[in-house]
Amino acid sequence: MNVLIQGQGEETVVLLPGLGTGTPALDFKPLVEELSPFYRVVVMEPFGYGLSDITEKERSTAHICDDTQ
Repeated sequence: MNVLIQGQGEETVVLLPGLGTGTPALDFKPLVEELSPFYRVVVMEPFGYGLSDITEKERSTAHICDDTQ
């Protein structure tokens, strides 16, 4: 699973993609750049999205939630 971490803040903001976000690390880049001076920002790309590996599992809501825990 590809995870982008940027910023050094004491608090952490985690960004997860919604439906139709093909490359979360790139799609969220402007937001990450705005937040990173104040927060530690984590962008998770679940399996099958962006630069993450492809998986054999069905991309159901249950499997995506299990993968991101």
